[in-house]
Amino acid sequence: MKRYLSCLLLPLIFVGYARAESIDLLGNRFTFAVPSGYCSTSGDPLFAEWESRTRNAIGKDNRLLLMFANCKHLQEFRKGKRRVISDYGAFSVQTPKGILHTVTGATRPYVISSLIAKSDTSGALKRAETRAQQYIPGYSNESLGWLDSDSNGAYMGMLMTMDDTPAKPIKITGVGGITMVKQLIFGINLYSPSGGANAVPLLLERQKHAMNDFVRTND
Repeated sequence: MKRYLSCLLLPLIFVGYARAESIDLLGNRFTFAVPSGYCSTSGDPLFAEWESRTRNAIGKDNRLLLMFANCKHLQEFRKGKRRVISDYGAFSVQTPKGILHTVTGATRPYVISSLIAKSDTSGALKRAETRAQQYIPGYSNESLGWLDSDSNGAYMGMLMTMDDTPAKPIKITGVGGITMVKQLIFGINLYSPSGGANAVPLLLERQKHAMNDFVRTND
């Protein structure tokens, strides 16, 4: 039976153990540090389909920059001991209508407060759900709304369901963080297998650490 990696990003490089990747965007260099416990998947042909599905699923309004997954799970996947990876994450940048451009005349606090005040996470996720169902077997999602915000970013939550096998759907918890650095809007998305009442708080804590590292490194 074919192995695959579960994948989706919120509507928002080297193989193996790379800890960071630098990418130039509109004349600025940004560093994307893979969070502790994760390894980059970029550049490995084994994960090309995963990245292709993810790019298709997120559509033209976001650009995928770097994907990573639980290091232990990656080793097991490469050895054929694991069929699905559901502990993973990604960095992306917003590209409205497919165009990368800066947000002028706005501060990070203003962007964060505006996101929470005006954004409809349920509507955005439902649009993402319709798009993702073309690429991900058995996909559905449920919005948890805005979970929190701090000086670095705003954080939203979601629950996802997709097929491992037709008779065995898997459930995944996701927390997406959104921020602005050097006038560009970035997203960091973390996902883990759903389980227990602490799944969302634990993932949110990991997300905040990742966002803090990204903002402090690139400010």
